[in-house]
Amino acid sequence: MNRQDYTVADFLAIENPAQLLTDINRIINDNKKYVAQVTLAKKYYDNENGFAEVTEKRINELIADVESNPLRRADNQVPFNYHQILTDQKAAYLFGEMVLLKAMDSEGTDISAFDEELMKFSKQLHRVLGVLSVEASNAGHGWAYAYINPEGDFRVVSLDAEEIIPVYDTTIEHRLMYVIRHYASGKSKIIEWYTPTGILKWKDNKLADAGPLFMTGEAAGSWDHLPFVEFNNTPRKTDDLHKYKALIDVYDKTVSLYANDIE
Repeated sequence: MNRQDYTVADFLAIENPAQLLTDINRIINDNKKYVAQVTLAKKYYDNENGFAEVTEKRINELIADVESNPLRRADNQVPFNYHQILTDQKAAYLFGEMVLLKAMDSEGTDISAFDEELMKFSKQLHRVLGVLSVEASNAGHGWAYAYINPEGDFRVVSLDAEEIIPVYDTTIEHRLMYVIRHYASGKSKIIEWYTPTGILKWKDNKLADAGPLFMTGEAAGSWDHLPFVEFNNTPRKTDDLHKYKALIDVYDKTVSLYANDIE
């Protein structure tokens, strides 16, 4: 999977919102190939394998083929969800057992007053880790996003990797400095620029909002840290589908063509 990493050096003037938006749009456009690859991987996960897409062009080709060769009247297209089976098996192996979080004091004694809340969070984290594993398998990496909801509860969710573009520093440590999130909301295009202390938000390329990361009641403000955690599928941040996609395609075509011959 061709995912390009971006650094602060890819931006001309981060402190200038107009120039920043121009740079962000350029990077989003450059990132379209990666988004297409993630979309394809997720289609295979949903058993919508490439050859099985029925289009008007495909139907017309079939009609022409039948007229010229009556032995080819059938057009079976039989996909098999190898990718989902392997991906779910991997997720179950890694995160099938729930990790139970417990509160301890400085002497190592349980603090039972927090146990109920930590049990709730343990269950939430267990679900999120399973989703993150599937996302990383399809996209090369997944993103956990932490926030505080309007009720003041701490939450963690998995975001779609194709919506996220990380921006790192230029040091050997490759630290995460900023995050771009881009997505559609109805007919509008939304862009969010996350910094350690706040967010800039554009709607249809017009500055819509700017403020701290968390703006809910007493929790208003930021944590002075990006609320994103990256989960890499491999050290090279590669997906799993590319390792066996060609084999899946051969299996599907072989079974489908054999069924055509039988009919």
